Order: sequence, then structure tokens, then C-alpha cells
Amino acid sequence: MLEFGDVMKVTAGTRVNLPPSAWSQIITWLPHSSNNEVSLFSLLQAWHACVYEIWCERNRRYHLGVTLPPRRISQKICLILKNKAVALSQTGASCGPPLLLCWS
Repeated sequence: MLEFGDVMKVTAGTRVNLPPSAWSQIITWLPHSSNNEVSLFSLLQAWHACVYEIWCERNRRYHLGVTLPPRRISQKICLILKNKAVALSQTGASCGPPLLLCWS
């Protein structure tokens, strides 16, 4: 089974401590996880990408009867994060280049 800790390993470049494992603790921890604006933004993006891919995996299993290995799901999460950073950089968003460095 895919664990949140497995997919959150993609946040290694954000320089934040590992998150707690309980859902309610994570929700409380997220807004205060980093004093650095870029690190916080990257962590929130990673959280969103993880939740999204876990939801996609649930739908794949339920509707298609297909299961992806956790490593492939982690790769899909990393791809989402890189693509978002590229898009933000290309649109001229100030957070784009630091996020691109973080996720590349």
C-alpha cells in the first residue's frame, strides 16, 4: 500500500523536516512547516500533487482494476511538480525559478 511518507520523499529538496504521519497532524503542520516562502510553497505543491495522485490511483483501481507500483506513482508526482515549476517559470511568476531549482 502507498504510504504518505513514501510519496513525500520527493520533498527532500525543500529543506523541511519530515511530516507527521497522522492526517490531522499533517493538516496542522503544513502551514507552519517552513519559514522559507519557497520551501513552504514547494511543500504545499508536493502535498497537492500527492493527494491528487493518490486520488488518481484510487480511481484507477476502482474503475479500471489497474494498480501502479508506488515507485511509478512517486515518479508521476515528481513529473507534476516539475511541469508546474516550468509553467510558472515560463509565465514569469517570481516563484517559478526557485521552484524549478527545487524540483529539477
